[in-house]
Amino acid sequence: MLNPSFFTYAGTQQFSKTYSKKKDNGLPLPGNNQTVTETSNKFNVLAYEFSMPLIFAKEKWMFLLSPSYILPQNLAFVAGRPDLSEKGESTLYATAGIKYSF
Repeated sequence: MLNPSFFTYAGTQQFSKTYSKKKDNGLPLPGNNQTVTETSNKFNVLAYEFSMPLIFAKEKWMFLLSPSYILPQNLAFVAGRPDLSEKGESTLYATAGIKYSF
């Protein structure tokens, strides 16, 4: 038996950005910086997944194999900081199992 499936995973991504901004009050005094933090929430598609579960049954035995292919979307990227950026890649994986009914 074949049972193709397609899934879409979505959720809210929360981001924040903090930086220093020079505060201009018209006087040439040092230390006129202020810290600004901006936050944003975005609802995005996070991944698409295609799966093709295969089920083979014989008498009281069932053999199950579910290969899946997942495509990540909307990965977080931090300019100039690859260590803080997400490194999602398209991935093919499979789940296998055996079932015996008493």
